[in-house]
Amino acid sequence: MSKQVQAVQDTFDKTQHMINEQKSKEARVNNIIIYNMSETVAAAGTDRKDWMAEERAECMKLFNNNMNVTVGSDDIKRMLRLGRPEPGKSRPVLIEFREKTTKNLIMESAPKLRYAADPFNRVVT
Repeated sequence: MSKQVQAVQDTFDKTQHMINEQKSKEARVNNIIIYNMSETVAAAGTDRKDWMAEERAECMKLFNNNMNVTVGSDDIKRMLRLGRPEPGKSRPVLIEFREKTTKNLIMESAPKLRYAADPFNRVVT
């Protein structure tokens, strides 16, 4: 009897693991990573919230002005820099959108960055 209970428990654990993995994939489907986007320098006395607002504004300029994709600040669910800051290097930006269509529009418009004004012409998605 205990072997049967253990077999059912193992099957349940495997199924639970597969469900969690699928949920994780679904959560990442709306994400993009932007490389080579220069970091805004946080001035002395600037708190993290203000610095992130400046970072978000730079991303909005990238999307709206250089890629010609209309993105509102409410379309971005979460945004953060990956890794530790290093002098002279810009960290990648992870952006999670609320909708998959917004992410797809940006990915379709990514080749336009080749012809964008400096510093956005170095950006890679």
